[in-house]
Order: sequence, then C-alpha cells, then structure tokens
Amino acid sequence: MIENAICECPRCGQGAVLPARVKKNGRTIYLCNECDAVWFSVGSIEYATFNFFNYYMERLGLPDLWSELEVLSASDHSADSTG
Repeated sequence: MIENAICECPRCGQGAVLPARVKKNGRTIYLCNECDAVWFSVGSIEYATFNFFNYYMERLGLPDLWSELEVLSASDHSADSTG
C-alpha cells in the first residue's frame, strides 16, 4: 500500500484512499487512487458513504482532474475536514 494511504478503498478494494487538498477551496478530501471515490472525513470512509469525485468537482465548478488537488502526506492531513 502507498505510504500516505489512509486505508484500502472500501468501494473498489484495489486502490488506496489518499488525503488530498482541493487547491481552490483548501478542503481536505479522501480520494481513491483507482476508482476516484471520495469521502469528506476519515470517519466516514466506508462503501455506503462514498461520493463520485467528478460530481464533487463539478459542483465546485472545477474540472475533475487530480491536478486540481494537492496530495497530502499522512502528517499533513487532519483527522477530519470541514468546508
């Protein structure tokens, strides 16, 4: 598993859930590097609560590109995020 991964993705079972910051609004999200499932807090990471990265970014008026994110190290992210 990737060093800064929070856990294995509960949606696809193949990717790693990584902490990332949306550059435009500074919000920390948790994103699977395989299926692009997204969560908004560490405590909510489970299959039933995932969101689609492309829909989330669309709601922000941003393209659904990883270049719109800053992938964080494990020490850079907070246990929860708001925003």
